[in-house]
Amino acid sequence: MTRIGFYRMGLTHPTVRACFQGTYEAQVRGIRSQGIECELVWNIEEASRCDVLVFSLGGKQGQIARDVLRQLPVPGVFYVPPAVLWFDRRFFKRLGNRVLFAYGTDESPLTASQYATIGIDYLPLPFGSDPKIMRPIECEKVFDVALIANAGSGEGRLAYVKPLVEHFGAERCLIVGQGWQSIGVPEQTLAWGASACVLYNAARVCVNVHADEQYSDPESRLDANNRLFDVALCGVPQVDNAAVITRRYFTEDEVVVAHDPREWVAAIADLVGDTARQERLAHAARSRALREYTWDARAVPFVTAVSKALKARGLY
Repeated sequence: MTRIGFYRMGLTHPTVRACFQGTYEAQVRGIRSQGIECELVWNIEEASRCDVLVFSLGGKQGQIARDVLRQLPVPGVFYVPPAVLWFDRRFFKRLGNRVLFAYGTDESPLTASQYATIGIDYLPLPFGSDPKIMRPIECEKVFDVALIANAGSGEGRLAYVKPLVEHFGAERCLIVGQGWQSIGVPEQTLAWGASACVLYNAARVCVNVHADEQYSDPESRLDANNRLFDVALCGVPQVDNAAVITRRYFTEDEVVVAHDPREWVAAIADLVGDTARQERLAHAARSRALREYTWDARAVPFVTAVSKALKARGLY
Protein backbone atom coordinates (compact mmCIF):
# COMPACT_ATOMS: atom_id res chain seq x y z
CA MET A 1 0.00 0.00 0.00
CA THR A 2 1.28 3.46 -0.92
CA ARG A 3 2.17 5.68 2.02
CA ILE A 4 1.97 9.45 1.44
CA GLY A 5 3.72 11.99 3.65
CA PHE A 6 2.96 15.73 3.68
CA TYR A 7 6.36 17.19 4.54
CA ARG A 8 6.04 20.14 6.95
CA MET A 9 3.95 22.21 4.46
CA GLY A 10 5.33 25.43 5.89
CA LEU A 11 3.87 24.57 9.29
CA THR A 12 7.12 25.17 11.17
CA HIS A 13 6.22 28.88 11.04
CA PRO A 14 4.10 29.55 14.16
CA THR A 15 1.46 31.69 12.44
CA VAL A 16 1.09 29.32 9.49
CA ARG A 17 0.86 26.40 11.87
CA ALA A 18 -1.79 28.10 14.00
CA CYS A 19 -3.93 28.97 10.99
CA PHE A 20 -3.49 25.99 8.68
CA GLN A 21 -2.37 22.85 10.49
CA GLY A 22 -5.98 21.85 11.12
CA THR A 23 -6.72 22.19 7.40
CA TYR A 24 -3.83 19.90 6.45
CA GLU A 25 -4.84 17.39 9.11
CA ALA A 26 -8.34 17.34 7.64
CA GLN A 27 -6.90 16.76 4.16
CA VAL A 28 -4.77 13.90 5.49
CA ARG A 29 -7.88 12.30 7.04
CA GLY A 30 -9.64 12.63 3.70
CA ILE A 31 -6.85 10.74 1.94
CA ARG A 32 -6.95 8.04 4.61
CA SER A 33 -10.68 7.65 3.91
CA GLN A 34 -9.64 6.32 0.48
CA GLY A 35 -7.68 3.48 2.07
CA ILE A 36 -4.29 5.17 1.65
CA GLU A 37 -1.80 5.56 4.48
CA CYS A 38 -1.11 9.27 4.91
CA GLU A 39 0.38 11.55 7.56
CA LEU A 40 2.05 14.87 8.22
CA VAL A 41 5.79 14.27 8.56
CA TRP A 42 8.28 16.62 10.16
CA ASN A 43 11.77 15.19 9.65
CA ILE A 44 13.85 12.89 7.44
CA GLU A 45 13.32 9.86 9.67
CA GLU A 46 9.54 10.13 9.39
CA ALA A 47 9.76 10.95 5.68
CA SER A 48 11.89 7.85 5.01
CA ARG A 49 8.87 5.66 5.81
CA CYS A 50 6.87 7.18 2.93
CA ASP A 51 6.61 6.15 -0.72
CA VAL A 52 5.53 9.63 -1.89
CA LEU A 53 6.25 13.00 -0.33
CA VAL A 54 4.13 16.13 -0.75
CA PHE A 55 5.81 19.53 -0.51
CA SER A 56 4.44 23.07 -0.54
CA LEU A 57 6.34 25.53 -2.73
CA GLY A 58 6.85 29.28 -2.82
CA GLY A 59 9.25 31.35 -0.75
CA LYS A 60 12.03 29.19 0.71
CA GLN A 61 10.03 25.96 0.56
CA GLY A 62 11.74 24.82 -2.63
CA GLN A 63 15.09 24.50 -0.89
CA ILE A 64 13.51 22.30 1.77
CA ALA A 65 12.07 20.02 -0.91
CA ARG A 66 15.41 19.77 -2.75
CA ASP A 67 17.30 18.95 0.44
CA VAL A 68 14.88 16.17 1.37
CA LEU A 69 14.79 14.64 -2.11
CA ARG A 70 18.59 14.59 -2.25
CA GLN A 71 18.52 12.32 0.79
CA LEU A 72 15.55 10.12 -0.06
CA PRO A 73 14.90 8.21 -3.31
CA VAL A 74 11.17 8.93 -3.45
CA PRO A 75 9.05 10.93 -5.90
CA GLY A 76 7.40 14.21 -4.97
CA VAL A 77 4.03 15.88 -5.39
CA PHE A 78 4.10 19.68 -5.20
CA TYR A 79 1.45 22.02 -3.81
CA VAL A 80 2.03 25.21 -5.78
CA PRO A 81 0.72 28.80 -5.72
CA PRO A 82 -1.02 30.24 -8.79
CA ALA A 83 1.54 30.52 -11.59
CA VAL A 84 0.97 34.27 -11.81
CA LEU A 85 2.53 34.47 -8.33
CA TRP A 86 5.17 31.75 -8.51
CA PHE A 87 6.45 29.48 -11.29
CA ASP A 88 10.04 28.19 -11.23
CA ARG A 89 10.93 26.32 -14.40
CA ARG A 90 14.51 25.67 -13.27
CA PHE A 91 13.41 24.14 -9.98
CA PHE A 92 11.32 21.48 -11.69
CA LYS A 93 13.89 20.87 -14.43
CA ARG A 94 16.49 20.01 -11.78
CA LEU A 95 14.17 17.45 -10.20
CA GLY A 96 13.38 15.74 -13.50
CA ASN A 97 11.33 12.55 -13.17
CA ARG A 98 11.18 12.88 -9.39
CA VAL A 99 8.09 15.08 -9.97
CA LEU A 100 4.82 13.14 -10.07
CA PHE A 101 2.60 16.18 -10.58
CA ALA A 102 1.77 19.63 -9.23
CA TYR A 103 -1.51 20.68 -7.68
CA GLY A 104 -3.09 23.79 -6.21
CA THR A 105 -6.29 25.65 -5.52
CA ASP A 106 -5.98 27.86 -8.61
CA GLU A 107 -8.28 26.86 -11.47
CA SER A 108 -7.15 29.45 -14.02
CA PRO A 109 -5.98 28.42 -17.51
CA LEU A 110 -2.62 30.12 -16.95
CA THR A 111 -1.41 27.82 -14.18
CA ALA A 112 -2.34 24.62 -16.01
CA SER A 113 -0.75 25.86 -19.25
CA GLN A 114 2.48 26.91 -17.55
CA TYR A 115 3.01 23.46 -16.07
CA ALA A 116 2.10 21.87 -19.41
CA THR A 117 5.01 23.74 -21.03
CA ILE A 118 7.45 21.77 -18.85
CA GLY A 119 5.65 18.46 -19.18
CA ILE A 120 4.16 18.40 -15.68
CA ASP A 121 0.52 17.57 -15.02
CA TYR A 122 -1.30 20.17 -12.92
CA LEU A 123 -4.29 19.12 -10.81
CA PRO A 124 -6.67 21.92 -9.82
CA LEU A 125 -7.71 20.96 -6.30
CA PRO A 126 -9.87 23.55 -4.51
CA PHE A 127 -10.08 23.55 -0.74
CA GLY A 128 -12.36 21.10 1.01
CA SER A 129 -13.69 21.02 4.54
CA ASP A 130 -14.41 18.50 7.27
CA PRO A 131 -18.09 18.00 8.20
CA LYS A 132 -17.11 16.51 11.55
CA ILE A 133 -15.58 19.87 12.50
CA MET A 134 -17.45 22.41 10.38
CA ARG A 135 -21.06 21.55 11.20
CA PRO A 136 -24.33 23.11 12.37
CA ILE A 137 -24.47 23.84 16.10
CA GLU A 138 -27.58 24.73 18.05
CA CYS A 139 -26.69 28.03 19.71
CA GLU A 140 -27.98 31.55 20.17
CA LYS A 141 -27.49 33.86 17.19
CA VAL A 142 -25.50 36.53 19.00
CA PHE A 143 -24.48 38.45 15.87
CA ASP A 144 -26.16 39.43 12.65
CA VAL A 145 -22.99 38.94 10.61
CA ALA A 146 -19.70 37.05 11.00
CA LEU A 147 -16.44 37.12 9.06
CA ILE A 148 -13.19 35.35 9.94
CA ALA A 149 -10.51 36.76 7.63
CA ASN A 150 -7.38 38.89 7.57
CA ALA A 151 -7.60 42.32 5.97
CA GLY A 152 -4.04 42.21 4.69
CA SER A 153 -4.09 38.81 2.99
CA GLY A 154 -5.47 40.34 -0.21
CA GLU A 155 -6.50 43.62 -1.79
CA GLY A 156 -10.04 44.95 -1.72
CA ARG A 157 -11.52 43.45 1.43
CA LEU A 158 -11.74 46.71 3.36
CA ALA A 159 -13.97 48.21 0.64
CA TYR A 160 -16.62 45.65 1.63
CA VAL A 161 -16.10 45.26 5.36
CA LYS A 162 -15.96 48.97 6.24
CA PRO A 163 -19.48 49.74 4.91
CA LEU A 164 -20.69 46.47 6.45
CA VAL A 165 -19.64 47.59 9.94
CA GLU A 166 -20.98 51.09 9.30
CA HIS A 167 -24.38 49.68 8.34
CA PHE A 168 -24.84 47.13 11.12
CA GLY A 169 -22.70 48.64 13.87
CA ALA A 170 -19.71 46.97 15.50
CA GLU A 171 -21.83 45.31 18.20
CA ARG A 172 -23.80 43.34 15.59
CA CYS A 173 -20.77 42.26 13.53
CA LEU A 174 -18.26 39.59 14.51
CA ILE A 175 -15.04 40.35 12.62
CA VAL A 176 -12.08 38.16 13.57
CA GLY A 177 -8.66 38.53 11.95
CA GLN A 178 -5.66 40.76 11.52
CA GLY A 179 -5.50 44.22 9.95
CA TRP A 180 -8.96 45.59 10.76
CA GLN A 181 -7.81 48.19 13.29
CA SER A 182 -8.75 51.08 10.96
CA ILE A 183 -12.42 50.17 11.43
CA GLY A 184 -12.12 49.64 15.17
CA VAL A 185 -11.62 45.86 15.24
CA PRO A 186 -8.71 44.67 17.42
CA GLU A 187 -6.15 42.32 15.88
CA GLN A 188 -6.89 38.64 16.52
CA THR A 189 -5.83 35.30 15.06
CA LEU A 190 -8.06 32.24 15.07
CA ALA A 191 -6.94 28.79 13.97
CA TRP A 192 -9.06 26.77 11.59
CA GLY A 193 -11.17 24.31 13.54
CA ALA A 194 -13.91 23.94 16.14
CA SER A 195 -13.61 27.49 17.49
CA ALA A 196 -14.20 28.94 14.03
CA CYS A 197 -17.21 26.66 13.63
CA VAL A 198 -18.75 27.98 16.85
CA LEU A 199 -18.26 31.59 15.77
CA TYR A 200 -19.79 30.97 12.34
CA ASN A 201 -22.81 29.39 13.99
CA ALA A 202 -23.23 32.37 16.32
CA ALA A 203 -24.23 34.57 13.36
CA ARG A 204 -27.43 34.80 11.34
CA VAL A 205 -25.41 35.31 8.16
CA CYS A 206 -21.75 34.71 7.35
CA VAL A 207 -20.01 36.84 4.76
CA ASN A 208 -17.13 36.01 2.47
CA VAL A 209 -14.86 38.46 0.68
CA HIS A 210 -12.55 37.08 -1.97
CA ALA A 211 -9.58 39.38 -2.49
CA ASP A 212 -9.42 41.25 -5.79
CA GLU A 213 -6.46 39.27 -7.10
CA GLN A 214 -8.24 35.95 -6.55
CA TYR A 215 -10.77 36.61 -9.30
CA SER A 216 -10.30 39.96 -11.10
CA ASP A 217 -8.46 38.26 -14.00
CA PRO A 218 -9.91 34.73 -14.25
CA GLU A 219 -7.51 33.81 -17.07
CA SER A 220 -4.53 34.13 -14.72
CA ARG A 221 -6.00 33.41 -11.28
CA LEU A 222 -9.21 31.82 -10.08
CA ASP A 223 -8.72 30.85 -6.50
CA ALA A 224 -11.59 30.02 -4.11
CA ASN A 225 -10.83 30.44 -0.41
CA ASN A 226 -11.54 27.74 2.18
CA ARG A 227 -14.17 29.92 3.92
CA LEU A 228 -16.58 29.33 1.03
CA PHE A 229 -16.74 25.63 1.87
CA ASP A 230 -16.36 25.87 5.66
CA VAL A 231 -19.37 28.17 6.05
CA ALA A 232 -21.49 25.98 3.77
CA LEU A 233 -20.80 22.92 5.92
CA CYS A 234 -21.60 24.88 9.07
CA GLY A 235 -25.14 25.29 7.76
CA VAL A 236 -25.06 29.08 7.94
CA PRO A 237 -26.29 31.21 5.00
CA GLN A 238 -23.53 33.00 3.15
CA VAL A 239 -23.11 36.13 1.04
CA ASP A 240 -20.04 36.29 -1.21
CA ASN A 241 -18.61 39.00 -3.48
CA ALA A 242 -17.11 37.05 -6.40
CA ALA A 243 -19.59 35.40 -8.76
CA VAL A 244 -16.90 34.15 -11.15
CA ILE A 245 -15.58 31.97 -8.31
CA THR A 246 -18.66 31.20 -6.27
CA ARG A 247 -20.86 30.13 -9.18
CA ARG A 248 -18.38 27.39 -10.03
CA TYR A 249 -19.46 25.68 -6.81
CA PHE A 250 -22.83 27.01 -5.65
CA THR A 251 -26.01 28.18 -7.37
CA GLU A 252 -28.01 31.31 -6.54
CA ASP A 253 -30.28 29.09 -4.45
CA GLU A 254 -27.31 28.11 -2.28
CA VAL A 255 -25.07 31.17 -1.85
CA VAL A 256 -25.95 34.84 -2.41
CA VAL A 257 -23.47 36.88 -4.47
CA ALA A 258 -23.20 40.65 -5.01
CA HIS A 259 -20.10 42.34 -6.39
CA ASP A 260 -20.68 46.05 -5.75
CA PRO A 261 -19.92 46.76 -2.05
CA ARG A 262 -23.17 48.70 -1.55
CA GLU A 263 -25.22 45.95 -3.17
CA TRP A 264 -23.29 43.38 -1.15
CA VAL A 265 -24.20 45.10 2.13
CA ALA A 266 -27.82 45.48 0.98
CA ALA A 267 -27.99 41.77 0.13
CA ILE A 268 -26.69 40.92 3.60
CA ALA A 269 -29.22 43.22 5.27
CA ASP A 270 -32.07 41.64 3.29
CA LEU A 271 -30.95 38.16 4.25
CA VAL A 272 -30.49 39.01 7.94
CA GLY A 273 -34.16 39.96 8.04
CA ASP A 274 -35.46 36.86 6.25
CA THR A 275 -35.25 33.79 8.49
CA ALA A 276 -37.06 31.49 6.06
CA ARG A 277 -34.64 32.31 3.24
CA GLN A 278 -31.69 31.86 5.60
CA GLU A 279 -32.83 28.32 6.30
CA ARG A 280 -33.40 27.48 2.62
CA LEU A 281 -29.99 28.76 1.52
CA ALA A 282 -28.15 27.14 4.41
CA HIS A 283 -29.75 23.75 3.85
CA ALA A 284 -29.13 23.78 0.10
CA ALA A 285 -25.49 24.88 0.37
CA ARG A 286 -24.72 22.37 3.10
CA SER A 287 -26.31 19.55 1.11
CA ARG A 288 -24.11 20.32 -1.89
CA ALA A 289 -20.99 20.72 0.24
CA LEU A 290 -21.60 17.35 1.90
CA ARG A 291 -21.85 15.72 -1.53
CA GLU A 292 -19.00 17.45 -3.30
CA TYR A 293 -16.72 19.62 -1.15
CA THR A 294 -15.55 17.56 1.82
CA TRP A 295 -11.92 16.56 2.09
CA ASP A 296 -13.05 12.96 1.57
CA ALA A 297 -14.44 14.01 -1.82
CA ARG A 298 -11.36 16.09 -2.66
CA ALA A 299 -9.16 13.10 -1.86
CA VAL A 300 -10.56 11.08 -4.77
CA PRO A 301 -8.92 13.05 -7.63
CA PHE A 302 -5.75 13.50 -5.56
CA VAL A 303 -5.33 9.78 -4.86
CA THR A 304 -6.23 8.97 -8.47
CA ALA A 305 -3.53 11.36 -9.71
CA VAL A 306 -0.93 9.81 -7.39
CA SER A 307 -1.78 6.27 -8.49
CA LYS A 308 -1.78 7.24 -12.18
CA ALA A 309 1.61 8.96 -11.93
CA LEU A 310 3.19 6.08 -10.03
CA LYS A 311 1.90 3.53 -12.54
CA ALA A 312 3.21 5.62 -15.43
CA ARG A 313 6.68 5.38 -13.86
CA GLY A 314 6.41 1.69 -13.04
CA LEU A 315 6.41 2.43 -9.32
CA TYR A 316 2.99 1.05 -8.42
